Amino acid sequence: ALILWDVLKEVDHDTIAAKFEVNRGQIQSLLTNAKTFSGMVMIFCSRLNWWHLSGVLRPLSERLQYGSTSDLAPLMRLSKMTLSRAQTLCKAGIKDLQTLAHANPVKIASLLAAKARQFGHGGQGNKPSKMFTKTAENTVKAARELWAADQMEQHRALESLHAANAALGQEDEDNENDQDGYISVSEDDDVM
Repeated sequence: ALILWDVLKEVDHDTIAAKFEVNRGQIQSLLTNAKTFSGMVMIFCSRLNWWHLSGVLRPLSERLQYGSTSDLAPLMRLSKMTLSRAQTLCKAGIKDLQTLAHANPVKIASLLAAKARQFGHGGQGNKPSKMFTKTAENTVKAARELWAADQMEQHRALESLHAANAALGQEDEDNENDQDGYISVSEDDDVM
């Protein structure tokens, strides 16, 4: 539990390994088991129609999946996003897919190069290298694709909800019409 707590607080895995005297493979195994278990509990809750509990577990499951805080989870959904890149983008105010999808790749490349220069990488001068430019272009492109897919999914869900509401509205009208067709019987009427 303490190892998972440190992982969710974004403590470096090497630091965790030294602190708890375990190797990185054991940390990764623990994370995989925790992700699997939280996913199974989420499905279990959904199947029992415990939507509130399932909703509470979803952010935790995402945090375990990405090994990051919940504010980085939207960015971590990108296939080649690293925790370091997500943190850099988040500190620059790019916290969701929509913002990243509309960002200027040159600005992203500059952010990534500046972060790399802090650690003695990224070349000389203020101009980002071709590697950072290509990485930024691919990241923005992937964000646009994922954001567009999310928008389509939300649109389909909304259409489905409207169709369900329309069907329920039609059902209510049918029930009202059926009630009009009933024959009312009072106590004074001789039924037999």
